[in-house]
This record gives sequence, structure tokens and C-alpha cells, in this order.
Amino acid sequence: MTQPYFPVMGLKDAQSGKEVQATYNRELRIAPTTKLCGKVFTGAALDTGFWTSTVVGSATNTISNGHAQLKTTSGGTTDSIKLNTVGIAIFSESANNVLTSISRFATAGTANNLRRLGALTLDNNNGYFFELNGTTFGIGHFNSGSKTTITTDFNGNISNTYSLDTNYHTFEIVYGARGADFYIDNQLLHSLLATTTPLVADLSLYGVLQNTNTGAVTGTPELDSASTFISRTGELYAQPKAYYIGSNGTYVLKTGAGLLYRVVLLDNAGTVTVYDNTAGSGTLLGSIDGTAGSGTLEFSATYNVGLTVVTGGGAKATIVYE
Repeated sequence: MTQPYFPVMGLKDAQSGKEVQATYNRELRIAPTTKLCGKVFTGAALDTGFWTSTVVGSATNTISNGHAQLKTTSGGTTDSIKLNTVGIAIFSESANNVLTSISRFATAGTANNLRRLGALTLDNNNGYFFELNGTTFGIGHFNSGSKTTITTDFNGNISNTYSLDTNYHTFEIVYGARGADFYIDNQLLHSLLATTTPLVADLSLYGVLQNTNTGAVTGTPELDSASTFISRTGELYAQPKAYYIGSNGTYVLKTGAGLLYRVVLLDNAGTVTVYDNTAGSGTLLGSIDGTAGSGTLEFSATYNVGLTVVTGGGAKATIVYE
């Protein structure tokens, strides 16, 4: 697994003061880090270009003083508030992804309340997380809806147990095809490695913050976050695929998240419609009039659900995607 970065003693640029960094495994950090989704919480309202809010009951989300405050109420037995990133963190086999959440469990653990932050699918069926479930702190993962939680016997270098406070901490989950490492303030809490089956069934995930009541609670349980995002630790080394379309039809080119690089129009005819879906409907990525002339249209756009292209009027095109 790729680890968070630590300064290499004695190696520092004299002019800038920047230190050479190494991973936990004493490997020099030479690859760039690319943010894939999420951002800081600023202003007085949720930035809906980057975050989606789902509220049930009397739960609230307030953006104030540089952080999001997710609260449920003592009278709201079914209260819940969930924030998820609008964008998805596409997983590439050539690099690991890292969820970074500068957050705090702002009130003590409360019976009948669950607070969670992590990298998850929108339905919570897959992904990795930190959580405070009632009064019990733990980490874990979902695989196709099946949940595994670890609350003690942590195998990192902090302790075999962890005493959660109400202060801000940097929570990180470094995940790849084999498993995930969980860090708090750059210290390894726990490593999870797959043995006979993968730990999650889908590694293209969203940044998620949630606060949910499952019954009557005492007080106002609160989860705060100053910044939550997912990054890729390394460049996207992926050979793009090219698909030629020479007749009218609906073409499902990929199931799952990916990147649409470009559409190459090869004839002055017809229409090319591109959807973020596994069918010729849904979220529209582009509606192209082929009669305007041949040429290359650059997209460099992510899609979350799948990639489907519908052509009509005799359009001929090559789709370049990953």
C-alpha cells in the first residue's frame, strides 16, 4: 500500500525550505498527487457544485466558520444528514486513492446515533470508513452491502485501542485493490488486507459524511468537517480505448466510472449523443451535431455510472475513453 508522506532527514531544498518526502515504507515520493473529488467547506452555504446533501427529519447541515456542521436532534428518532461529493474518485489499478477528512466527532458518542466518514458508494454498499456507532469508535468496510467493523486489536503503531476525543484530526484511508490502511494524524491505526475475497466490490467511490439517528438520542449529536476529499497518489497510467461507430445505434461502451477523453467526428452527418449511464438515457455528457463538420472534440470528463453513445443520421465517430 502507498503510505502518507514523511520528511527525509537531512534532505531539504535550501531556497524553498521544502523537504524531500518518503512513504512509510522509506520509498521516495516522486509521483504527483491529484485531487479527484471533494473540497473545503467555505462561505455560508453548501457548494452544490461539489457536494450533495440528503436530509431526513429535523437534521441540519450548517456551513459556518470554515466547516460543515452535521447535526441531528434529540427528538428526531429518524433524523439523518448525509453529504457526499458530487464527483466520483475513479480508481485506476496503476495507483492508490486516498480519502482525507479533516474532521471531528464534535460531541461524545451517543446511544442510537451513528456518525461516519469515509470513501463509499452512494448506497453505502461498498467502501471504507471511520465511524462512531453509539459510543464505540471503529473502522471498517462494506462489500456488496455486507459490513465488517473493527473496534479493537488495531494492528498499527498507535495502540490496539483508540480513545476518540472531540478535537479535529486528520483521518486518512489509503485504499487499493488489495486492501486499505487507516491513519489518524499521519499515524497508522490499522491495515486491512484481502485474503480469499476482495474487501470491497467497487473501488470507484465518493467522499461521504453522515450523521444518523436510529432511535431516541440524548442531546444533539454532531459531526464537523473542515475539508473532505479523495486524491490519487500517482499519475493515471491508463491506455485509452478507442471505439469506432459506423452505423446508427446505441452503444454501451463501459459499465462503471471512467474518463471520456474525446469524440472524433469522421463525417459531416448525423448526431452523436453521449450519456453517463448504461443505457441511452439519463445524465447527458454531450449532444453533438455531426453536420457542423468533422473534427476532434476534447472532453476529459469523468462519468460515474457508465458510458453510452447513441448515434443517428448516419454519423460516424471514434470514441476515446478509459
